[in-house]
Amino acid sequence: MMMKVMGILCMMLGVAALSLEFNRLRWCSIPAMATIIEVNRQPAAKGGYTYNPVFEFCVDGRMIRGNAGQPGSLLMNQYQVGETRKIRYEKGNPENFRLRGNYTMILIGILFKILPIPVYGIGAGSDCDGQVILAADALGVYKNFTPKFAKKYCNIGDIATQGMRDYIADVKAGTFPAPEHKYKFTGDKEEFKAFLAEFEKTLDL
Repeated sequence: MMMKVMGILCMMLGVAALSLEFNRLRWCSIPAMATIIEVNRQPAAKGGYTYNPVFEFCVDGRMIRGNAGQPGSLLMNQYQVGETRKIRYEKGNPENFRLRGNYTMILIGILFKILPIPVYGIGAGSDCDGQVILAADALGVYKNFTPKFAKKYCNIGDIATQGMRDYIADVKAGTFPAPEHKYKFTGDKEEFKAFLAEFEKTLDL
């Protein structure tokens, strides 16, 4: 009973969070192409510089300029003057615009198709833009538990466990390492010196 109550509460919190996110982003409804007209360099808080692009695009014959609410990049070549990027702007208020693809959301068990952002699901169904799954779950690392949203594509845990058992058995039996697993020297000192000299060439001394 407690688990069901917790599940309902989590779903309600998820819906509330999605509603807030949707209200924050729903003005991004009209697509357009904007051109970077300049890139401003500003000192970064932790040293170095950030590079802030200024975008320009046309709406009903009116030129709109701004930075699309885009945080500055630490990479000098992240934005190039003359480059075009996809944006979305608010109908009737094009000064409010954002770069498309700026936001990504992961949903657990809930899917909202109305969001104008990429939606990645964990147990939310195949209608999402993408899927998220832990490699450990997909490869079957854990034997005793598999989450509902996961599918085991193999049982790598069984293979790894058996491999370690075989290794332990070989070591105890003295069959590993075998002669083919050992480096061989005749005992000749000159031969060893030559080998050491070749080895030292690979070191950054």
